[in-house]
Amino acid sequence: TPPAGGGGGASPSETELQKENKTLKAQVAELQKKISELEAAQKAAANRSRAEKLIAKLEKMGIAFASEDERKDELNRLADLTDEAFAATEAAFSRIPKTETKSDPGKKGEEKDSKEQKAPESNQKTEASFRPRDIDDSKASLEDRLKSGFMAAYRSRVGSTDNRTTRD
Repeated sequence: TPPAGGGGGASPSETELQKENKTLKAQVAELQKKISELEAAQKAAANRSRAEKLIAKLEKMGIAFASEDERKDELNRLADLTDEAFAATEAAFSRIPKTETKSDPGKKGEEKDSKEQKAPESNQKTEASFRPRDIDDSKASLEDRLKSGFMAAYRSRVGSTDNRTTRD
């Protein structure tokens, strides 16, 4: 018979408790991992949703994508941004002046043509100082259009004081 004090070593109930403790710790670690994965998935869904809203806003502003693949790439890029980077991008887009939107394909440019025809005719043809408006008809990528838009916004904001000195 074992001594009453139990000084001989670990009793079977203690080893069972240690095994149970190990399994419970493993389960807790696994559940914490699942929680982290679910939180990451939720965050990704929220980021994608806000990116889709921004893309829709950009399209309303007149920024068009060359293809559906380019649109998806931009959507993925925006969804992958950190909160701070996304906020900065959104703020930058909000500063871009609204561009003229293209007319519906069903109208085949009638709306734009009618606006141009209704423009008042003046003696612009006879004036030597008259210069027609520059129209960018190149097929620039979204990156190029954004770069030129950002530069135009920058010049209108920061360069406004420089324009006064060059006109004098």
